[in-house]
Amino acid sequence: MNRLVLVMTLCMLGGCYSPGGGMMSHDRTPMVYYSTPERPKTVVIVDTRTGENIWEQVIPPGKQLVIRFQADHHKHNDFQSTPDMLRWGMHDVGQQTGTMPNEAAMPSFWNRRIDVFLRDPEPYVAPDVNRPLEPLPLPELPATEPVPAPEPEPAPEPEPAPEAEPAPEPEPAPE
Repeated sequence: MNRLVLVMTLCMLGGCYSPGGGMMSHDRTPMVYYSTPERPKTVVIVDTRTGENIWEQVIPPGKQLVIRFQADHHKHNDFQSTPDMLRWGMHDVGQQTGTMPNEAAMPSFWNRRIDVFLRDPEPYVAPDVNRPLEPLPLPELPATEPVPAPEPEPAPEPEPAPEAEPAPEPEPAPE
């Protein structure tokens, strides 16, 4: 039991990403929202004082949006209505670590809401099975100088056959 609590605590402190995060806009751990071809998503942050959409991000299929809020980041400057900072980054689905190089000023957690919308998926176009297949175009090869064919090597002259010994002359018959 103690090991399970330790592992969960280390994961939360180590900045592990998990889909949805803590599902609260004041959560200081990263929140992850991902899109698939069947379920593409858009994330919107709404200022609840005015009802205005103050930040929107369309997540392409196969990508995940990672967001994290930093409370009182702008506390000592002119951003009295937006004292918090939103940091965000776009990564491939399943990536558990990475940078969040983008930032935006945000209202405090009690003055903002995160809305997640499902967009219509791209329509599936079935292939026309009755259509004849078209040959794929061949790639263009760069122009090159023709390579001359190698000169044929002359065949070696055959070795002369050994000369046969003359047949012995018949002996005259005895008389």
